[in-house]
Amino acid sequence: MKQRMKFFVAVVCIASGIGYWTTYKTSHEAVSDLALENIEALASGEGATGNVACAYPGSIDCFGNKVKYRIEGFSLD
Repeated sequence: MKQRMKFFVAVVCIASGIGYWTTYKTSHEAVSDLALENIEALASGEGATGNVACAYPGSIDCFGNKVKYRIEGFSLD
Protein backbone atom coordinates (compact mmCIF):
# COMPACT_ATOMS: atom_id res chain seq x y z
CA MET A 1 0.00 0.00 0.00
CA LYS A 2 2.86 2.43 0.78
CA GLN A 3 4.45 1.78 -2.64
CA ARG A 4 1.17 2.62 -4.42
CA MET A 5 0.77 5.79 -2.37
CA LYS A 6 4.33 6.92 -3.13
CA PHE A 7 3.81 6.19 -6.83
CA PHE A 8 0.51 8.12 -6.85
CA VAL A 9 2.10 11.13 -5.10
CA ALA A 10 5.02 11.08 -7.56
CA VAL A 11 2.67 10.98 -10.57
CA VAL A 12 0.58 13.85 -9.21
CA CYS A 13 3.69 15.95 -8.53
CA ILE A 14 5.11 15.32 -12.01
CA ALA A 15 1.77 16.11 -13.71
CA SER A 16 1.40 19.30 -11.67
CA GLY A 17 4.93 20.40 -12.55
CA ILE A 18 4.39 19.81 -16.26
CA GLY A 19 1.07 21.67 -16.15
CA TYR A 20 2.61 24.63 -14.34
CA TRP A 21 5.59 24.73 -16.70
CA THR A 22 3.46 24.77 -19.87
CA THR A 23 1.15 27.45 -18.47
CA TYR A 24 4.08 29.59 -17.33
CA LYS A 25 5.83 29.26 -20.70
CA THR A 26 2.68 30.09 -22.70
CA SER A 27 1.75 33.13 -20.61
CA HIS A 28 5.25 34.62 -20.92
CA GLU A 29 5.29 34.19 -24.70
CA ALA A 30 2.00 36.11 -24.91
CA VAL A 31 3.43 38.92 -22.82
CA SER A 32 6.51 39.23 -25.01
CA ASP A 33 4.32 39.40 -28.15
CA LEU A 34 2.24 42.11 -26.53
CA ALA A 35 5.39 43.97 -25.53
CA LEU A 36 6.64 43.87 -29.12
CA GLU A 37 3.33 45.22 -30.42
CA ASN A 38 3.52 48.07 -27.90
CA ILE A 39 7.07 48.90 -28.95
CA GLU A 40 6.01 49.02 -32.61
CA ALA A 41 3.06 51.26 -31.72
CA LEU A 42 5.30 53.64 -29.80
CA ALA A 43 7.87 53.71 -32.59
CA SER A 44 5.29 54.65 -35.23
CA GLY A 45 4.57 58.00 -33.54
CA GLU A 46 1.32 59.70 -32.68
CA GLY A 47 -1.34 60.14 -35.33
CA ALA A 48 0.45 58.05 -37.93
CA THR A 49 -1.96 55.81 -39.77
CA GLY A 50 0.22 53.56 -41.87
CA ASN A 51 3.28 54.45 -43.86
CA VAL A 52 3.41 58.17 -44.69
CA ALA A 53 6.22 60.28 -46.09
CA CYS A 54 6.15 64.08 -46.23
CA ALA A 55 8.55 66.06 -48.42
CA TYR A 56 9.43 69.66 -49.35
CA PRO A 57 7.72 72.80 -48.09
CA GLY A 58 4.38 73.46 -49.75
CA SER A 59 0.65 73.84 -49.10
CA ILE A 60 -0.50 70.28 -48.24
CA ASP A 61 -1.07 69.49 -44.56
CA CYS A 62 1.03 66.58 -43.29
CA PHE A 63 0.89 66.02 -39.50
CA GLY A 64 0.62 69.74 -38.87
CA ASN A 65 3.33 70.73 -41.35
CA LYS A 66 2.77 72.25 -44.78
CA VAL A 67 4.50 70.15 -47.44
CA LYS A 68 4.56 69.78 -51.22
CA TYR A 69 4.23 65.96 -51.31
CA ARG A 70 2.49 63.48 -49.00
CA ILE A 71 2.98 59.85 -49.95
CA GLU A 72 0.81 57.24 -48.18
CA GLY A 73 0.56 53.47 -48.15
CA PHE A 74 4.00 52.47 -49.38
CA SER A 75 5.55 49.24 -48.11
CA LEU A 76 8.60 47.05 -48.56
CA ASP A 77 6.56 43.84 -48.20
